[in-house]
Amino acid sequence: LSHSDLSQDVAGTSSVSEASALAVVGKGARLLGPRTVLGPVTCAIAISGDAP
Repeated sequence: LSHSDLSQDVAGTSSVSEASALAVVGKGARLLGPRTVLGPVTCAIAISGDAP
């Protein structure tokens, strides 16, 4: 849903938060929306594909 040039330069992927959230939830996961950035903190939220 979004990307970060800094993440791409540092980690080799442009969506560390989103990818991490999806990986933790597992198969069928989906993002609830774009990542949120507040100062040095970035957060992405994913839910199970089984959730309504």
